[in-house]
Amino acid sequence: MDEMTTRLLVCKDWCSNIKSSCNTLSLSLNNLLPITNQISTFTALKKLEIKIVFVAADEKLPSYWQYSFTDGNCVISFRPKICNTNDVFTAKLETLLPSQGTYSLMTRLNIKENQAKMDANLVAVKKAMKSDVDWTIDQASLEAVYPHVAADLKNSFGHIFAGVIEKVAANLAKRCADEMVLEAVLLLLNTMPHKMDTGYGHSKTVI
Repeated sequence: MDEMTTRLLVCKDWCSNIKSSCNTLSLSLNNLLPITNQISTFTALKKLEIKIVFVAADEKLPSYWQYSFTDGNCVISFRPKICNTNDVFTAKLETLLPSQGTYSLMTRLNIKENQAKMDANLVAVKKAMKSDVDWTIDQASLEAVYPHVAADLKNSFGHIFAGVIEKVAANLAKRCADEMVLEAVLLLLNTMPHKMDTGYGHSKTVI
């Protein structure tokens, strides 16, 4: 692929991103920053190559082999006393790669891994309520509590809250099997401020 073709493809991608942001009325500073970063690093496309750079570090390197991504290259640092070369293959890159937004990449992967479980239990809640009202997770509240979670639990964030939602669903199903309890819960939810009209003839309840 020649440089001119590459430039055209990149420009097409930028235009698509901007158009998408405008269509969703979410053209904000947060959305524009990634595009701006792409534009500011456009000169890196001129070389059209990525190098694997080897660096002989000292024995204080945390591990025998270590990845980093610097100046558009993949840097492999190692201790002078070479051993454990298989570590280059087994290194978990997701633990060191940055991630845009609130969550770390490891947390995002864990949420993705547990998303199907969350969705299934939201369906179970809806069934227990004997209602057409959809249940969803308030993503803004999850992002708000994430910084307060202990550092050693952040990588299991999705698993933890998928389990919590599972228990919420099970408890509601058990308690609301009694019609009086079900009626009381539905009456309360119908008066909660987070009860929202979706505009499509039904409502959505956020947990």
